[in-house]
Amino acid sequence: MDNKKTIQWIVTATLRLVAGYVAVKFGKDAVDEQTWASLGEGCAAVIIAALSIWTSVKARKTLLATPAPPV
Repeated sequence: MDNKKTIQWIVTATLRLVAGYVAVKFGKDAVDEQTWASLGEGCAAVIIAALSIWTSVKARKTLLATPAPPV
């Protein structure tokens, strides 16, 4: 396997993990506060999670469309 592709995969996986953590933290804070100000944090959590899921699906479609390397 190409080292460049491996590093890209690790960086992408790490960024998705961080995005998930931030979304969960924002969501938890929004639920704990139960104020109008927390509505922004709740919306940010939904946007971050949706963006992470959308880019993941997009990357998987690209991966499926890529032909396998010759063995």
